[in-house]
Amino acid sequence: MSGDGRIFTPAPASTPAPGELMENILVRQTNEEGLQALLRVVDSAGLLAPPPEYPDRHNVADAPDTVVTIAAAGGTFVHSAYGLGIGDPETGARKKLLDAVTMLSDVETVVGAANIDQGQSFVATSYRLQARPVDPAQLTDQAMPPTIVDWPAEAGISLVAAPRVRKRRRCSSRAVVHRSHAEHVLQG
Repeated sequence: MSGDGRIFTPAPASTPAPGELMENILVRQTNEEGLQALLRVVDSAGLLAPPPEYPDRHNVADAPDTVVTIAAAGGTFVHSAYGLGIGDPETGARKKLLDAVTMLSDVETVVGAANIDQGQSFVATSYRLQARPVDPAQLTDQAMPPTIVDWPAEAGISLVAAPRVRKRRRCSSRAVVHRSHAEHVLQG
């Protein structure tokens, strides 16, 4: 959710598996009354304050972190809990965080149906892309063969000239590209 009342949520995929390269995101707009209702949920859970410790007592391997970042009430508060809601029932601060996240997952109930629109698909104006050279011979054993497209010359950015980033002995290029130039690559 953003301060202007836009709420971003995953939307159903519009194509069969493997789907499009970019996840379909639904943007809904709420009014001031809806924003205040959402703030009441995080305030009642104690999330408009520096975060307490959220100790992981579950010893669960490879569980995700639940991260809630709130910029309100004169500060920015980042609440992060590993493996939230997995395993034994949560207690204390972890239970309050889980309850708030669960409530906020049903935005329409929290804000009231009259305070939120039906939404529309999010349309990005630019994309941050990363590309790296790949030997096509390495792609022959893929369960789903990749779609390979040429980089559009009209993008105005040459991947060869883009800034290089070195990670784990690989070198890749990164660029921010306007949507109109990236559509060829993204829809491949």
